[in-house]
Amino acid sequence: MTTTDFDFFSEITKDDNYQLLYPQKEVGLAIVWLYQKSLEGAFPEMTFKESDIHEALDAVNPRSESKSHRKPTEHYNRTIASLQEYFLRYDDEKQVYRFKEYANEFCKHAFNTLKSNFDPTQIERICKTLTKELKEAKTPNAIREWLTINFETFKPNLRQQIDFIERQIDHSVLELRQNISTNENSKIVQILKEIDTRFDEIRGQNKELRAAFREFDIIKEHLDERSMSIDDRQIGDSIHSAHLLLQEMKKLLSMVDSRLDRIHPKVKQLFSNLNKPLFNSQIEKFLRVLLDNSTVKIERNKKLLVLPAGLPEYNVFRQLTKFSIVERKKDLFPARARRKIRYPENEQSKQIAYRHSQNQFARQDTIDIWLNRIDADLEKESVVQFSEYFFQILQSTSNDLNLAIELAYRVIRDRKIYNWTLDISTQNDRSSQFKNLELRNLLIHRAS
Repeated sequence: MTTTDFDFFSEITKDDNYQLLYPQKEVGLAIVWLYQKSLEGAFPEMTFKESDIHEALDAVNPRSESKSHRKPTEHYNRTIASLQEYFLRYDDEKQVYRFKEYANEFCKHAFNTLKSNFDPTQIERICKTLTKELKEAKTPNAIREWLTINFETFKPNLRQQIDFIERQIDHSVLELRQNISTNENSKIVQILKEIDTRFDEIRGQNKELRAAFREFDIIKEHLDERSMSIDDRQIGDSIHSAHLLLQEMKKLLSMVDSRLDRIHPKVKQLFSNLNKPLFNSQIEKFLRVLLDNSTVKIERNKKLLVLPAGLPEYNVFRQLTKFSIVERKKDLFPARARRKIRYPENEQSKQIAYRHSQNQFARQDTIDIWLNRIDADLEKESVVQFSEYFFQILQSTSNDLNLAIELAYRVIRDRKIYNWTLDISTQNDRSSQFKNLELRNLLIHRAS
């Protein structure tokens, strides 16, 4: 059965599978308690008795003496029975329990996630080892083994390194938010210094991890070469999954870069803003000490400033800059006078342009009169039909269709100015006088 054929969500929701795989907090902590004791050597053969399980359950969830527990043993027996599905294996001969593989992985994953340290050198070594093993894999079976064993084993370590960097950022931001509310500027500045240094370290770690991932390009290149010569769908799907993982890792690193680019400048700016008053106050104190404790002495009719005791004197020599002044005479290169060009006026063209403008103004006045007429009619009636005005303006202006069209345009354009609402239907209005002309039915309302 392939991964695509297996319905993971459907299977985990069947019966009590989810509760069996992810037990309640006190039961899960009891498993971790036993795992920790095993690491400490309390169970040399990695086996433990039923009483040890009872002790683990009591350690993580001690029974209260004020409450009556009718049958704690029966409750523990039901818990142990449920854990035997995925976590515990019972040895009938020795009458002891031991962890199943799922229990080991359950604890190891949490252990490695919480304990993981940043180690790009280890990742780089693993990447180079993977590259070497991939180069040596010549047959399809060897490629399949590399994908399903070597590469799959490496994936958790890779994700843990990126998760570690993201947790460092989250912890730094959380610490900043928790301490920013204090009124002690000196304390905030000190915290900001530490967080700023931490962000610099995180950025450096991200660059180191990106350098360790350079082997990905070599791995991707070899996988592409192998995929061209292998005609196996399962191997092809695995190679495609490996490509997606490599792209995802690069994307996650880019996301870390983006977060640092957004947060780090803000921390520096906040550090500068909070540190500025402290710097100003120190400068003010320094100047006050100079003013209070400095004296003036006269030597050879010159007043000299004497700084307070303990402050060294500095002789500052400043060479004066000499500028060469070049005077520009205004009459040295006189500008030539340009002749003004006078254009003759054409009285006939002027009169034509004037009459055209007058006609345009008259048409605008006519349209404004019709718009005001429509608005006045709406004061009397709740709705008017635009086609009536359209055909009336045609009749009164000797079939001036352009003027009627301009009126329609102004009605649509200036409807908000007049507080109108327009309803246009798919039916047409006709006039007995203009049989060859039809107009869409347009109703004008006064907006509420």
